[in-house]
Amino acid sequence: MKLEIDVDAWARALGPAVILMAYFVTNNARDWDRWDELVADDATHTANVDTSGLSVRPLKEMVRGGITEAMPDVRVEVKNVYSHSPLVAFAEWETNGSLRTGARYENSGFIKFELNEAGKVQNVRVAELSIDAVDLLREAGGVVADERARG
Repeated sequence: MKLEIDVDAWARALGPAVILMAYFVTNNARDWDRWDELVADDATHTANVDTSGLSVRPLKEMVRGGITEAMPDVRVEVKNVYSHSPLVAFAEWETNGSLRTGARYENSGFIKFELNEAGKVQNVRVAELSIDAVDLLREAGGVVADERARG
Protein backbone atom coordinates (compact mmCIF):
# COMPACT_ATOMS: atom_id res chain seq x y z
CA MET A 1 0.00 0.00 0.00
CA LYS A 2 1.28 3.48 -0.84
CA LEU A 3 0.48 6.25 1.59
CA GLU A 4 1.09 9.99 1.43
CA ILE A 5 2.27 11.23 4.80
CA ASP A 6 2.99 14.55 6.45
CA VAL A 7 6.66 13.86 7.16
CA ASP A 8 6.95 16.61 9.79
CA ALA A 9 3.90 15.40 11.71
CA TRP A 10 5.03 11.77 11.57
CA ALA A 11 8.55 12.76 12.67
CA ARG A 12 7.15 14.66 15.65
CA ALA A 13 5.24 11.56 16.71
CA LEU A 14 7.70 8.81 15.76
CA GLY A 15 11.11 10.47 15.78
CA PRO A 16 13.95 10.99 13.32
CA ALA A 17 13.63 7.53 11.75
CA VAL A 18 10.77 9.02 9.71
CA ILE A 19 13.15 11.67 8.29
CA LEU A 20 15.68 8.94 7.46
CA MET A 21 13.03 6.98 5.55
CA ALA A 22 11.75 10.10 3.74
CA TYR A 23 15.33 11.00 2.80
CA PHE A 24 15.80 7.68 1.00
CA VAL A 25 12.33 7.60 -0.56
CA THR A 26 12.87 11.04 -2.11
CA ASN A 27 16.47 10.18 -3.05
CA ASN A 28 15.45 6.96 -4.83
CA ALA A 29 12.66 8.86 -6.63
CA ARG A 30 15.09 11.68 -7.56
CA ASP A 31 12.54 14.07 -6.08
CA TRP A 32 15.19 16.68 -5.34
CA ASP A 33 12.74 19.43 -4.36
CA ARG A 34 11.30 17.30 -1.55
CA TRP A 35 14.74 15.89 -0.70
CA ASP A 36 16.09 19.45 -0.32
CA GLU A 37 13.31 20.21 2.18
CA LEU A 38 14.71 17.45 4.42
CA VAL A 39 18.40 18.40 4.21
CA ALA A 40 20.13 21.44 5.71
CA ASP A 41 22.06 23.53 3.17
CA ASP A 42 25.30 22.99 5.09
CA ALA A 43 24.71 19.28 5.79
CA THR A 44 27.71 16.97 5.71
CA HIS A 45 28.40 13.40 4.62
CA THR A 46 30.94 11.60 6.79
CA ALA A 47 32.22 8.24 5.57
CA ASN A 48 35.13 5.86 5.41
CA VAL A 49 35.69 6.35 1.69
CA ASP A 50 39.23 5.01 1.78
CA THR A 51 41.78 3.61 4.17
CA SER A 52 42.88 7.08 5.36
CA GLY A 53 39.96 7.31 7.77
CA LEU A 54 36.79 9.34 7.86
CA SER A 55 36.23 12.03 5.25
CA VAL A 56 33.73 14.88 5.53
CA ARG A 57 32.06 16.26 2.40
CA PRO A 58 29.08 18.50 1.61
CA LEU A 59 26.08 16.12 1.60
CA LYS A 60 24.17 17.72 -1.27
CA GLU A 61 27.25 17.74 -3.49
CA MET A 62 28.14 14.17 -2.55
CA VAL A 63 24.70 12.76 -3.32
CA ARG A 64 23.54 14.87 -6.26
CA GLY A 65 26.85 15.80 -7.85
CA GLY A 66 28.77 12.65 -7.06
CA ILE A 67 26.91 9.43 -6.42
CA THR A 68 23.87 9.95 -8.67
CA GLU A 69 25.97 11.46 -11.46
CA ALA A 70 28.31 8.45 -11.48
CA MET A 71 25.49 5.96 -10.99
CA PRO A 72 22.17 7.32 -12.33
CA ASP A 73 20.21 4.17 -11.45
CA VAL A 74 21.49 3.90 -7.87
CA ARG A 75 18.92 2.70 -5.34
CA VAL A 76 19.25 2.43 -1.59
CA GLU A 77 17.19 0.09 0.56
CA VAL A 78 17.13 0.70 4.28
CA LYS A 79 16.13 -1.76 6.96
CA ASN A 80 16.18 -2.03 10.72
CA VAL A 81 15.59 1.69 11.09
CA TYR A 82 15.24 3.10 14.58
CA SER A 83 15.22 6.42 16.37
CA HIS A 84 18.00 6.60 18.94
CA SER A 85 17.18 10.05 20.35
CA PRO A 86 15.08 13.03 19.27
CA LEU A 87 17.79 14.06 16.77
CA VAL A 88 19.51 10.75 15.84
CA ALA A 89 18.37 7.72 13.84
CA PHE A 90 20.26 4.61 12.71
CA ALA A 91 19.69 2.04 9.97
CA GLU A 92 21.27 -0.70 7.92
CA TRP A 93 21.44 0.01 4.19
CA GLU A 94 22.10 -1.79 0.93
CA THR A 95 22.76 -0.05 -2.35
CA ASN A 96 23.27 -1.08 -5.93
CA GLY A 97 23.46 0.45 -9.34
CA SER A 98 25.40 0.59 -12.59
CA LEU A 99 28.40 2.89 -12.82
CA ARG A 100 28.91 4.87 -16.01
CA THR A 101 32.04 2.75 -16.53
CA GLY A 102 29.76 -0.28 -16.95
CA ALA A 103 30.78 -1.84 -13.64
CA ARG A 104 28.07 -3.04 -11.27
CA TYR A 105 28.12 -1.37 -7.85
CA GLU A 106 26.90 -3.14 -4.72
CA ASN A 107 27.63 -2.14 -1.15
CA SER A 108 26.05 -2.21 2.28
CA GLY A 109 26.66 -0.86 5.74
CA PHE A 110 25.25 1.17 8.56
CA ILE A 111 24.14 4.78 8.63
CA LYS A 112 23.60 7.37 11.34
CA PHE A 113 21.42 10.40 10.64
CA GLU A 114 21.96 13.46 12.80
CA LEU A 115 19.31 16.16 12.61
CA ASN A 116 19.68 19.81 13.55
CA GLU A 117 17.29 21.58 15.92
CA ALA A 118 15.06 22.49 12.94
CA GLY A 119 14.59 18.76 12.21
CA LYS A 120 16.64 18.77 9.01
CA VAL A 121 19.40 16.32 8.17
CA GLN A 122 22.67 17.91 9.35
CA ASN A 123 25.08 14.99 9.04
CA VAL A 124 24.91 11.55 7.51
CA ARG A 125 27.60 9.27 8.94
CA VAL A 126 28.09 6.20 6.75
CA ALA A 127 29.98 3.00 7.50
CA GLU A 128 30.70 1.38 4.14
CA LEU A 129 31.35 -2.36 4.41
CA SER A 130 33.12 -2.69 1.05
CA ILE A 131 36.04 -0.35 0.40
CA ASP A 132 36.51 -2.15 -2.95
CA ALA A 133 33.05 -0.93 -3.96
CA VAL A 134 33.92 2.60 -2.81
CA ASP A 135 37.10 2.45 -4.94
CA LEU A 136 34.95 1.57 -7.99
CA LEU A 137 32.69 4.55 -7.26
CA ARG A 138 35.68 6.88 -6.83
CA GLU A 139 37.16 5.71 -10.15
CA ALA A 140 33.82 6.50 -11.83
CA GLY A 141 33.88 10.05 -10.44
CA GLY A 142 31.26 9.45 -7.76
CA VAL A 143 33.24 10.68 -4.78
CA VAL A 144 33.85 14.41 -4.63
CA ALA A 145 36.95 15.99 -3.14
CA ASP A 146 37.39 15.72 0.60
CA GLU A 147 36.58 18.88 2.57
CA ARG A 148 39.93 18.55 4.36
CA ALA A 149 41.70 18.88 1.00
CA ARG A 150 39.82 22.08 0.11
CA GLY A 151 41.69 23.90 2.86
